[in-house]
Amino acid sequence: MPYPGKPTTKRARTSQCGWMPIHGIWKPLRAPSITPSSSHPLRADNCKDQTFKTGKGVPASTDQLALRRSGRSSHMSKSLVMQKAAAKATDEDLSQFVASAHSLSTVKQKSAAWNSFKKCISAAGRKPGGRGVDDFILWIHSMTKSEYKYSTIYNYVGHVRRRFEDVTGSPFQAAHNKILDLSLRAARKIVGDEGPLKAITLNKDEIISVAKLLSEECADIMLAGIIGMCRCSELFDLYAGDVMVTDFGIQLRIVKSKTDQYRTGHWVRIGCIGSRDQMGSGCGEAWCIAHRLLLRAYQLEAPDCKLFTVTRNQFAESLRDSVIQVTSCPAERATSHLMRRSGAVLYFRANTPLPTIAELGRWKDAACLEGYLRDAGDACSYLSSLTVKVWSAVAN
Repeated sequence: MPYPGKPTTKRARTSQCGWMPIHGIWKPLRAPSITPSSSHPLRADNCKDQTFKTGKGVPASTDQLALRRSGRSSHMSKSLVMQKAAAKATDEDLSQFVASAHSLSTVKQKSAAWNSFKKCISAAGRKPGGRGVDDFILWIHSMTKSEYKYSTIYNYVGHVRRRFEDVTGSPFQAAHNKILDLSLRAARKIVGDEGPLKAITLNKDEIISVAKLLSEECADIMLAGIIGMCRCSELFDLYAGDVMVTDFGIQLRIVKSKTDQYRTGHWVRIGCIGSRDQMGSGCGEAWCIAHRLLLRAYQLEAPDCKLFTVTRNQFAESLRDSVIQVTSCPAERATSHLMRRSGAVLYFRANTPLPTIAELGRWKDAACLEGYLRDAGDACSYLSSLTVKVWSAVAN
């Protein structure tokens, strides 16, 4: 099959056999023999489009889709919608619209920082912002006494500082910035700075051990995250129709991701680890994630069904418990971020060039990737054996 171009956001539509595949994107092993129903054993409740055949196998919405509006009528329709939206818009709607430019986690952190600042200053009998940089010093001092992590103190101060600068329309004075920097440095000396906490990395044996403890669905998510170096948000946004067969395995269509907020789209390539002669039906390898995902996709009744039905929180809890059981690592290191970290380390240990790993995992460049390779779970034994290997290789 030829390599596809830019990933499309188009979805397949329903037809008499249950659904109509998009050419080059989705091709079933066999067409469904019955019309899906609520009692169907493979039915997924979270199918995006559950409008099936009516009459002679024509979807109920086909007549509406067949109406082709002229350019003028379409423009008039958009103009009317725009006017109605403007008439209904409130200040709160506009505020939320602007805030949506940031990720949800950033919005939550900004809100938490501002609430922390207000509570601290109000507890001292002051009005937030009334005494400028003095309020910041009091806030930093109080967070230090409360033993906040330095990373939290630093991020909170940054958010509130930028909020004040946006409101006043001017940056802090150089003298005030110097005082804030000194206050942050003092806090750092007192509470310490451990740096960012890295998720643990798993070697091949540990990956298989963890996968055996997980449910089949959670194991598929973990394996796809490691071998494809995918983010959790990307995996939980996959549909059955996003899995495409290729000559070497499969490709996953990633429509949107953390580093692709504008939906340029990417293809994640995952190769089959078994026999290429059996690519269409299976390869005999129990842990071949390419065929595991392909089978999972083909068992769903429509391309618009979610590939995974477990929730992200359920997966995170299950993964954490299983990883702790296998590695005995601290709970804070057994996060889903271990998937991309483990994948990067596995590829690197197999002598894959950094630029290639960066391309596979969709990092900006090799420099962004280097941090993922540090502090691996087996760093102690690996580096020790590497020392012996290097010493033995050096000629006397």
